[in-house]
Amino acid sequence: MKEIIKSALISGTAFGLGMALFASPVCIILALVGQPILAVALPFLIFALSGPPFGVAMAIFAECMKNRFLAMNLVPGDETLIHQGGANHFMGVEGVGGWLYLTDQALRFKSHEVNIQRHELTIPLCEIAEVSPCRTIGIIPNGLRITARDGRSERFVVSGRRKWTGTIAKARADAEPASPPSHV
Repeated sequence: MKEIIKSALISGTAFGLGMALFASPVCIILALVGQPILAVALPFLIFALSGPPFGVAMAIFAECMKNRFLAMNLVPGDETLIHQGGANHFMGVEGVGGWLYLTDQALRFKSHEVNIQRHELTIPLCEIAEVSPCRTIGIIPNGLRITARDGRSERFVVSGRRKWTGTIAKARADAEPASPPSHV
């Protein structure tokens, strides 16, 4: 329940602020035509009327998707699940929503059906060169960057990016074959 409320507050606040900012030209015009009270009140009204309903709707949607993904058998039979959670995978400018899950052999993503670009992604642990937290749109601390050995980079929006970073790094280290002892 705590996670649902947190999700509703974050998404509702972001959406409400975006909508209020979108209305700023109208507010400037209202101020210029002698309606300063309305110019100041309008952004607050827009925020209050758009943010909370959007946040609640998104939290309910996220919980439904979480339950749907948890009910699926996504992990191949020869692999062991280590960590999982909702995520967005960036494909161009679209943050494709879905489920990110880490096994003892790969990092996998499966999009949900409410996306323009539906896809699945598998990155074997042996192909991951680097995993690091990053910021979404340069400011929001909820990003995860995976850099492959071939140089390609994949970005995700996740909850608990530091935990994801540490868990993937540990899984990579555990998956690497032990190096043979050197003979001196």
